[in-house]
Amino acid sequence: MQYIKKGVKPPDEWENWFTVPVDPDPRRTYDYGRDATACNIKEVKQYLLAEQHNLCAYCQRYIVEKDSSVEHVMPKQYNKERSTCYTNLVAVCKTPNKDPLTGRDHCDRDKGSLPITPFIFLENNDVNLAQNTNNAYFTANPDGTILPRVGLKDNINKQVEAFIDTLNLNHSDLKTSRSQDYLNGIVAAMNLLNLQTKQQKKDFWKAQFAAIVADNSRPYRQYLLIVIARILGAQ
Repeated sequence: MQYIKKGVKPPDEWENWFTVPVDPDPRRTYDYGRDATACNIKEVKQYLLAEQHNLCAYCQRYIVEKDSSVEHVMPKQYNKERSTCYTNLVAVCKTPNKDPLTGRDHCDRDKGSLPITPFIFLENNDVNLAQNTNNAYFTANPDGTILPRVGLKDNINKQVEAFIDTLNLNHSDLKTSRSQDYLNGIVAAMNLLNLQTKQQKKDFWKAQFAAIVADNSRPYRQYLLIVIARILGAQ
């Protein structure tokens, strides 16, 4: 759900971050599993967090260094040479609680070594995707549920369903946080304003949408944009 626009090339320090200081000749590692402890993974994580505006690449929770990890979108078991590749690494949250309904985690801890279609990466012609009222792959309900967008081709729909299920994006904690903690907070703010007319309410939602578009660090940003776009469409 967190759309990430990767740079056309990794930062200048990237190669150094993955250089193992072996005497007499340091070497660039392509094996994250074997050599990660010898590399500057802390700097890698800090860079990825900044690139993602401190939002988990999968669920869009707000994360910081201590509650995040570096994740391989394509698991290293399938392509070890990409295990230290800039375009394959993202920062994700560490799940604190199992879902009381299913016993499952979410994001990296539930995905494990399962492959997913990398919907989180923006393509060159989709640089404004996160700002569009109609999301390319996902839709969302006010109760916090994430779903495939209606009208997708069958093969794409199956990939989106697998993406949501593999990452368990409808973990009960995520649904509660998206709907009750964030969406309901906006609704409460609207009620405090005591808006009377349909136009006043529409203007309020337009202002909220614009504010979220402008705030790249807003938790559950894409979910909120989708739901607010649906509210505006119904008015």
